[in-house]
Amino acid sequence: MEKKRFWTVGIIMMFMGSAIVYRHFLVKESTVHFQTNMIAAQHFYRVMAAKPSNIPTVKSTIKTTTIKTTKKPIAVKKKLVRKPKVFHPFNMKESKLPMEDVPKDFYKKIKLPSMSLLVRMPGSVPKFTTRFYCDVFRTVVLFWNPDFGKLVVVLDEESKKDHEFGDKLLSQTKDLKQKVEVKYEPLPKKTSTLAGKVRSPQYSRQLWSSFFLDLYTQDEILAWMDTDSAIGTPVTSYDILKDGKIKAIGQDRFPLSWVRDWDACTQKALGLTMPSDFMLFFPVFLWRSTVTNCRNFILKRFKTNNFEDAFSQFYIRGKLMSPIDVIMTYAWYLEHDKYEWHLDVNNDKDEINDRLPTGHKIKVRIDSLFVFLF
Repeated sequence: MEKKRFWTVGIIMMFMGSAIVYRHFLVKESTVHFQTNMIAAQHFYRVMAAKPSNIPTVKSTIKTTTIKTTKKPIAVKKKLVRKPKVFHPFNMKESKLPMEDVPKDFYKKIKLPSMSLLVRMPGSVPKFTTRFYCDVFRTVVLFWNPDFGKLVVVLDEESKKDHEFGDKLLSQTKDLKQKVEVKYEPLPKKTSTLAGKVRSPQYSRQLWSSFFLDLYTQDEILAWMDTDSAIGTPVTSYDILKDGKIKAIGQDRFPLSWVRDWDACTQKALGLTMPSDFMLFFPVFLWRSTVTNCRNFILKRFKTNNFEDAFSQFYIRGKLMSPIDVIMTYAWYLEHDKYEWHLDVNNDKDEINDRLPTGHKIKVRIDSLFVFLF
């Protein structure tokens, strides 16, 4: 009896184990196939969009078949071939999302102001050039609508390798629908501005440059990309703007030590505490004028006309800094009405509000299916 029970339990466990392994590989394989098919479909669209004459046009044919019976013949129509459908990654009406999950104005065409997708990077470092091609540029080609605006890549002016990389990039992209511009930024006049910080002078220069991104385009909106970021889904106008306001997305991540460092540097730069961490999703969209106004605010706060002097004072030795958080914190306090704020407070709204001054507390607004914190 015991032996029979042992074998019964063993067989059941074997089947359960097989089912788990089968499910694991089935789900994994399905996911890989979905991702592969998505990329293949998007690549097909882009090739076909570049050469419309290459799109295959197969007309639907209808064949009538007569079935012999004792009664009157019945004509059966069969569609043998259908005209192929070209996948368009920016045609959101093809989405399979249930309508109740989609905002009412999702399909409404929004006229966007002029915009630049902007990346600041050193072109002389292989690690960053690899990231650019494999992460940034590859996903820009897939998910960024070229009609939204050009891609601006800002490199080091004094580096010969940066100029070589810039020339190569322009040559590689000259025939693409996605327009690319390359700009060059000079070093700060004082070498001490970038030295003696937590990380390398090269990393400090990336932070320094972030406060001057408004100088490399005249477009109204900046779509800010980090050198190690990528775009994961098609960007739509609904992701960027609503009722003339740019959507700002933040999250309460203050328990993390580096976010507390960012807050310390933000308070040093602006005299204001961060309402949220905005170093989350890329691109980060903001008005170009916000960068200009934030830089001028910092100069006024430190009573100087030289940003190098101010930068050396608020970029605290031994602390990390997030320029995105500095600039978006400025926007929260001084350009609040230019943005629509979407903040995840992790159920700690009251705790966050205890840090914020009167008149700048986080409030809750319910709008149709969504809850906005502003």
